[in-house]
Amino acid sequence: MQTESLATPAAATDTFPINGTDYIEFWVGNARQASHYYRTAFGFQLVGYRGPETGVRDRASYLLQQDKIRFVLTTPIRGVKIEPADLARIFCGGEIQLGSIPPGQYILEVTVSDQIAQTTASQQTRILVE
Repeated sequence: MQTESLATPAAATDTFPINGTDYIEFWVGNARQASHYYRTAFGFQLVGYRGPETGVRDRASYLLQQDKIRFVLTTPIRGVKIEPADLARIFCGGEIQLGSIPPGQYILEVTVSDQIAQTTASQQTRILVE
């Protein structure tokens, strides 16, 4: 039986190194109820609140933390009107705040997919972190 040596794979480089995140924000239907659930079911602690009582009129947000994990649960104060046909087009949404990124030039690309029309659109922008 003859054996052959495999070539050594090239070293992988991370083109967009992320050292961490500040928080992950989820838009939910009822942030107060979701906050209660995350605290009782998963042991998160309520760290902060932002809403009408603090001068923010259009949304209410609850900041939850467990060790190094931070979630912001946000709900709009007034309902957003979405046509039922549009719901099939929306796959997901969210916001990620990046932690400390090493200085350098980066390219941010956002791609939006329309599930019904089966099309995508992308846009890039250059970011300079100093």
